[in-house]
Amino acid sequence: MSQTIGIYEAKTQLSRLIDRVEAGETIIISRAGRPVAELRALTAVTPADAAERIRAFRRRHLNRDVPLLGEGETLRDLVRGGHKF
Repeated sequence: MSQTIGIYEAKTQLSRLIDRVEAGETIIISRAGRPVAELRALTAVTPADAAERIRAFRRRHLNRDVPLLGEGETLRDLVRGGHKF
């Protein structure tokens, strides 16, 4: 379930909104009646999940299955730009 609230209300009630989001709600924040942002809970992503998402992206968009990580390379290296293509 989602609810739309104005930006002023969001600023003044942020702690309550965070509690609601943690309970599973999604909050749409609007400015002058126009939706501009969505406040929702984050899902935890493990490094293995992130690596698999990157592999799947590469398979879909590059049409090849190039090894994601080189010898001795970590996911952190890849994220920080250490991966050489």
